[in-house]
Amino acid sequence: MVKQEIETIFLINNINNKEIINFLKENGYQVNQSQKKKSQLKKYLYFDTPNKDLLKTNYIFRIRLKKSEKGEHKVTYKIPIEQNNDYINKKEIELKFMGEPTIENALFKFKKQYPRVKIPKDLKQVVNLEKARETYHLVDGNNLFEITFDNAVAINPLNGEKRLLPKEMEIEILKASIESLIKVKKLILNFNREITLCQKSKYQLATEMFL
Repeated sequence: MVKQEIETIFLINNINNKEIINFLKENGYQVNQSQKKKSQLKKYLYFDTPNKDLLKTNYIFRIRLKKSEKGEHKVTYKIPIEQNNDYINKKEIELKFMGEPTIENALFKFKKQYPRVKIPKDLKQVVNLEKARETYHLVDGNNLFEITFDNAVAINPLNGEKRLLPKEMEIEILKASIESLIKVKKLILNFNREITLCQKSKYQLATEMFL
């Protein structure tokens, strides 16, 4: 599957999710919790070259581990398109696969389905991530967004060391204009000084912790 991902990311400090949800409702937005399982735990493996070429260029290559014995792993390759002070725009390519969650299996499946997509050689596992997520839908007239609140832990695969990442909130366009995304972004930033804009991916934040 190939899709475009346009989102704004915030770091949140000392504010609970309900405060933000209630604030949006008070300002005329309709907010509904998604049917996705609340606070579901997801586990990811992130890969990069020895020189961290993906990190330096804002690309992401990761494997999301299956959630059950009968499930499938998911490999995702994120390609940057545009980034500014209002939003991050990326092309996201992903597919599911069975078997062991190794880089060799992931690359074999990926290159078979997307042979024209160039992926750097010598990818190695550099950091792992465990993430609990709550998901909501935000409605403003004809504009539809997905809001997610993430609590994540970065794990060094070499020694098992764990570091807690800052709490994040993401607002992604599902069916909306960029202008409407900027509008809600400004509203949220004016709500509380403990909410700040984030220009880095979880992969960048996690990797920096272990450099």
